[in-house]
Amino acid sequence: MYIIIFEFESMTLKKRKAIKLIQRVANNIKHYRKKRKKSQEKLEDETGLTISRYESGKHDMTLTTLSILSKHLAVEASQLLEERVEKANDKTI
Repeated sequence: MYIIIFEFESMTLKKRKAIKLIQRVANNIKHYRKKRKKSQEKLEDETGLTISRYESGKHDMTLTTLSILSKHLAVEASQLLEERVEKANDKTI
């Protein structure tokens, strides 16, 4: 009984962490897209991807998709995974 409860709690924690990572990547995609002054439509034309799907934070992505986005946003893939610290005026520090 205790083992089952522990495994359930462990899976729930892993799922929450995954959701946080997906949302972080979504926020970073949107941040760097706006920083590069690209619309979702422009980035979609360049990549062939549905950008709103990834910026919504409701869908995860493959490493290939992450690589394509980083290339077209002119950032390292790791920057899309990182937690950014922002000032009040939305500038990364």
